[in-house]
Amino acid sequence: MIRLVIIAALIYIIFRLLTRSVSSNRGHVEPPPPEDLLVEDPVCHTYVPQKDSESLRLNGTTYYFCSKECLQKFKTNQGA
Repeated sequence: MIRLVIIAALIYIIFRLLTRSVSSNRGHVEPPPPEDLLVEDPVCHTYVPQKDSESLRLNGTTYYFCSKECLQKFKTNQGA
């Protein structure tokens, strides 16, 4: 009788350990991208924080620029 209680207790403990590890992985959320992500200006090849950059979406691609001058040069060269 005592063996049965001990075996049941061990099974319960193992079950709790397994379900805890599964449930902790289920709630895992990827962290958001960093706010200071650096992007390369295609004109002058300077790296600038994305949040501070000028941007242009052209043919499904977003380009980032360090200044309005580089953006204008890119538009002139692309004919946009």
